[in-house]
Amino acid sequence: MTKVPFRARPKTVADVARAANVSKATAARVLGGYGVVSDPVRASVTAAAKALDYRPNELARSMTTGRSGIIGVVVGDIENPFFSLAVRGISDAAKGAGFNVILANSGEKIEAEKAAVRLLIGKRVDGLIVTPSESRDISHLRDIHRSGRPLALLDRALPDLDVDTVTVDDREAAMQATRVLIDAGHRNIAYVTAVEAKGDEYFDLRQIYTSSVRERIDGFLTTCRGAGVDRPERHVRGGAPPPPPPPRAGPSPRWPDKCDDRGISSGRQ
Repeated sequence: MTKVPFRARPKTVADVARAANVSKATAARVLGGYGVVSDPVRASVTAAAKALDYRPNELARSMTTGRSGIIGVVVGDIENPFFSLAVRGISDAAKGAGFNVILANSGEKIEAEKAAVRLLIGKRVDGLIVTPSESRDISHLRDIHRSGRPLALLDRALPDLDVDTVTVDDREAAMQATRVLIDAGHRNIAYVTAVEAKGDEYFDLRQIYTSSVRERIDGFLTTCRGAGVDRPERHVRGGAPPPPPPPRAGPSPRWPDKCDDRGISSGRQ
């Protein structure tokens, strides 16, 4: 019969108070960093907590103080280098301000995004930073905003939601990327995105529910049409799989000219 490992009961504020021979209220003031106590009492409580290996119950503390010291972050794809760098910046800034970060990945799926938001709210986070996977269904984000909990959007703006948003000019960036290919003499240019749409073939911008991708496609098409490219919308495709890993050896493969969410490339040498 397999023995169940013994798990010691977590030490409580009452245990620390008993070991330090003070009241529970006094121990709570020392451990919580509030109120006024004498230096000898503070030293006694701190020593008792260390001897007992006391660990504060963060959830209980947040229920008492109304603050958890945690910021929840939901991004679309943590494997995307853009989001990886953004999360690093968020973590560094949060740490400098005395906060920790809980990260969730939605995989660009709205239901996964909603589930992540519910989980983070259940953890009583002090605020959320979210990259919306869709612009159609934002009821969960409206609920956060109405509750008064701080909310900021990353990378993708929602004009119908009046919250702080950090984005780049996706339309202008796509226009610049497309001009690079056009100025190099290319005319048969494709725009490929991993974002799913209503069918892989493009018809109009209303198919695209991710605001940043919608802006990029608009910039791509505007630049192509301005350069006289015939019906550039024919070469817009969605639902692209992730790129294959690079070959270990041998010459680099030749790809068609393209402009996509990860940058630009050309099959010409």
